[in-house]
Amino acid sequence: PLPPGPIDSNSSDFHPEHLDIAWKKADNGTRVYRYYVTIDGYTYNTNNNASNIHWPQRLRPGKNYTVSIRTRGLYWYDYGKDQSDAHQEQIETKRKSMFH
Repeated sequence: PLPPGPIDSNSSDFHPEHLDIAWKKADNGTRVYRYYVTIDGYTYNTNNNASNIHWPQRLRPGKNYTVSIRTRGLYWYDYGKDQSDAHQEQIETKRKSMFH
């Protein structure tokens, strides 16, 4: 399968206590089963082929993190492997506000 596209910063919220990340879906008709997202050594998957995730781990405010997203193909044998190469991108979590 093809890797997903870039993170959509307009549809994402980089708050360290409730991080929500959205990204561009894999192109060229890639049949997606789910996506695997890795941040800071933890990997979680989407429940379906949705191109967004609510991150269940708290992160540190104002810190840079590398986000790695892989596509898991619905029919892996169409592509010769079950996961795409990773799309990697840096994000910076927001600094926490006292007025959250």
